[in-house]
Amino acid sequence: ISGVGGTSMTWQPPLLRSWMCIDSTKWAIAFISGRFSQGPVGSAANHGSSYEEPDGTDEPSATLASGTSASQQNSDKQILHRWNRYVYSLAETCAQRRHSFWDRLCIEEASGSLGDLGTLIPLLVGCAKLGSIRVGPAMLWMGIFNIISGIQWDIPMAVQPMKSISAVAISDGLSSGAFAAAGILTGSAVLVLGLTQTIDLANRLIPRSIIAGMQIGLGIKMAAQSGSYWKSQKWLDGVDCRTTSLICMLFSLVLMLRTKLPTALIVFGIGLVLTAISMATKGAEPNAGKFQLPVIVPQGDEWLDGLVDGALPQLPLTVLNSVISVCALSVDLFGNPEKCGKGVTRVSVASSVGLMNVVGCWFGGMPSCHGAGGLAGHHKFGARGGMSVIMLGAVKVVLALSLGEGLNAVIEFYPVAVLGVLLLFAGVELASVGAKALQTSETFNDDLLPCFVTAGVYMGTRNLGLGVLTGLLTAAVQRWENIQ
Repeated sequence: ISGVGGTSMTWQPPLLRSWMCIDSTKWAIAFISGRFSQGPVGSAANHGSSYEEPDGTDEPSATLASGTSASQQNSDKQILHRWNRYVYSLAETCAQRRHSFWDRLCIEEASGSLGDLGTLIPLLVGCAKLGSIRVGPAMLWMGIFNIISGIQWDIPMAVQPMKSISAVAISDGLSSGAFAAAGILTGSAVLVLGLTQTIDLANRLIPRSIIAGMQIGLGIKMAAQSGSYWKSQKWLDGVDCRTTSLICMLFSLVLMLRTKLPTALIVFGIGLVLTAISMATKGAEPNAGKFQLPVIVPQGDEWLDGLVDGALPQLPLTVLNSVISVCALSVDLFGNPEKCGKGVTRVSVASSVGLMNVVGCWFGGMPSCHGAGGLAGHHKFGARGGMSVIMLGAVKVVLALSLGEGLNAVIEFYPVAVLGVLLLFAGVELASVGAKALQTSETFNDDLLPCFVTAGVYMGTRNLGLGVLTGLLTAAVQRWENIQ
């Protein structure tokens, strides 16, 4: 490889495959870090240093000036060795991400990026209408976190509102301060669980049958939510009616079963057309408002309201569904990370959820998590890599900065009939993943009872923690009887 000014450069071991050796990203990072050494054209003496491998290996290390003690030499060599390995790993990751994102820059990823809008938009609009959140800042932070998640894991990891906190805000009403406090407290608790790796202990205590029950229960609950949209509509009542919902559902089935077209992208586009018609009919105009990033500092009573009404009910749901369940789903869909798969680890997801809320909720961000339903929705509609959520995040950021408060009108008029269809298929995908995981279990007959007890109690009580507790008790009694 030719270096600066035509100087010959050679890459020190370990060697990579040929396509990685010439990758510009890796070359640049490695050159800056000193991983390249002079080849035959330039001698080591010309630069006042030579390279040798500590402890008999081939890794380069700088020979220090005379007069330095042997222990200091070894210490500095070890530091340089670790730094070189870190830069090498970083360069390799950058190269892999660049190639992956370029390969996945396609219409399928764009379609899959819309798979979780059926959950996002109703909760975002509901909270915005009651003053708990502002659409512009919330959309901006979700877009930023989408982009970071896509780069970090290179899978279509969703960024969704925390459902329990959002439901309390919509049903009982929470001030913006209490809403932010709920997200900050929940995020702080999950971050501690991630950094201390306590989340792995919780995972070991929960059998695979209980996780499958959580996925089945949440999937059916998401599909049933689309049915509630149907109940609130009439057959012919403008563009947002039962007829629209039925047509979109049949159209989606035909597209998914008979073609390879991007179903979610097409259906979402139909929704945008209907939104424009509805706004024109009612005389609403999507005026671009000035974007403002608020600073929210909860006061005394708001911390208490956020803890009691928001954080405490949300924490079990976040730990179980947004960490343990979503990690299990990612392993099912993308492979075990310990076996070179792209599935995510519980520690990384818990830390990510914690940081999202500890950082974003102070500045107008909506309490957010990585939901299993969102990941299933992205995957169902064609997403297979991080490029899908990067595209989604970029669109969110652009819309938030350009339209600002004008987003309120657009989102408010988006037809619920179309959202219900997207939510229906996302829920079916999540439930089917849980059922398939249960089917492949070696103890299938024994796992059926705790699985469906978990799903049934969760769906009936709308309390995931209670459903998991009941499932665990069922599994314990069942195991005790088997031992006897």
